[in-house]
Amino acid sequence: EARVIEFDPQEFLGLLALSLVPTVLISLGLGAALAARARARVERIEQALGRLSEGALDTRIPAEPGRADDLARIGARINRMAEAQEAATEALKQVSADIAHDLKTPLQRMTVLLHDLREGLAPGGREAGLADRALAEAEGAVAVFQGLLRIAQIEGGGTRPPSVPVDLNALVASMAELYGPD
Repeated sequence: EARVIEFDPQEFLGLLALSLVPTVLISLGLGAALAARARARVERIEQALGRLSEGALDTRIPAEPGRADDLARIGARINRMAEAQEAATEALKQVSADIAHDLKTPLQRMTVLLHDLREGLAPGGREAGLADRALAEAEGAVAVFQGLLRIAQIEGGGTRPPSVPVDLNALVASMAELYGPD
């Protein structure tokens, strides 16, 4: 015997609501949780970018193992960029310190030679005035290079240069050449 099922719209709507409401609520809850998590990751990236733009080149975005989404790839690229910028900045600091160090010695020698020249000139003459001006400029340049070396030293984390062995024979020969008769 065939059984006839009557369609009750009220009962159907009730069952539909009973099954859809929990599904929608679960979906909304999961969506909100995922959005909050993504927002927190974006905020960490923004904070890292802010620190990097302020000069903290050692800032990195923490890696999240097992993640291969867009935010993880963006974080990895930012980290590579920061590493490259940090390395370039360190290289530039080293080159600047090397240039300052290499130019300091010839400038100091030039200053000594200008002192010797000045002592050989009659006081009050035009040549003596020019020698005095040249000497002042040379001493100013030496002071600038000493300042640059000091800055490089402070940025490098040291308060004084590391001790290195000195070849006294070479130093005496250099002094004899500098102060010896021409």
